[in-house]
Amino acid sequence: MMTSFIIRACAKVNLTLEVLDRRPDGYHNLESVTICIGLWDRLEFEVSDGPAEIAVSVEGEGAPEGEENTVYRAAASFLAAAGRELKIKAMITKGIPAQAGLGGGSSDAAAALRALNGMTGSPLDAEDLQAMGAEIGSDVPLFMIGGTVLMRGRGEIVTPLPDVPRFWLVLAKPDYGVSTAAAYAALDKAADRTRRHRAEATSAAIRAGNLREIAECLWNDFEVPVFQMHPDIRGLKERLLEIGALGALLAGSGSAVFGIFDAPTLAESARERLQSEGGAAWLAPSLTREESLAL
Repeated sequence: MMTSFIIRACAKVNLTLEVLDRRPDGYHNLESVTICIGLWDRLEFEVSDGPAEIAVSVEGEGAPEGEENTVYRAAASFLAAAGRELKIKAMITKGIPAQAGLGGGSSDAAAALRALNGMTGSPLDAEDLQAMGAEIGSDVPLFMIGGTVLMRGRGEIVTPLPDVPRFWLVLAKPDYGVSTAAAYAALDKAADRTRRHRAEATSAAIRAGNLREIAECLWNDFEVPVFQMHPDIRGLKERLLEIGALGALLAGSGSAVFGIFDAPTLAESARERLQSEGGAAWLAPSLTREESLAL
């Protein structure tokens, strides 16, 4: 018997991102307030009785197919943990720009785990899925919880926060990606990095529902090294502020940047302006936890 299932996977942005000490396992500890946003990939699954076989195809640029895709790794981990022999065919339609710092691959993996678990009668509980996601990628656990979260450790320690007040983001991206490994290497060479403790202030602003304070708290440790490597990305951030964003920030380790707007009309006008200037730009709302986990 074959069953099919369609699920969406949303993007994320880090409102704060502080990279702390390097761990013995080679990862870095971090502290980050992260929100899910309404920019989506679409995943279609076909599952039938085994023997076990996994195929992953991608429509869109920048994401690998087959074994290199996070969805393949998620499916393989799920089958091993659940003790199932299934044929899984996954077809991904990309709506989230790749290599942009928006978490598309991690979100796809989280969506795959949720979908496969639901399609097979939920053999794994939420704790199992969280642990499995953390092994696939540092950002996967946040997408299992959705909404607004505080991330610690290497990303596997995720604490839910209240939903942010609704706002709109305009995202801009150059026609290239930024290597996460290169960004970390440049950051590690920085002589001095002062702890800003922005997560605490941002969490308080979120609980108060104060969007302007949230915008004032934006922080990303990767901005200095990434802007040094790619000054045009700094230019995109400055342009977002010039055209009315309450705040703007590098997304993850790049290469996208985002600006925060308090009205959809202002955000749409900013997006159109960036596109008229020849850039790639997207408009996305902030999402509640319920919205980010909806099918």
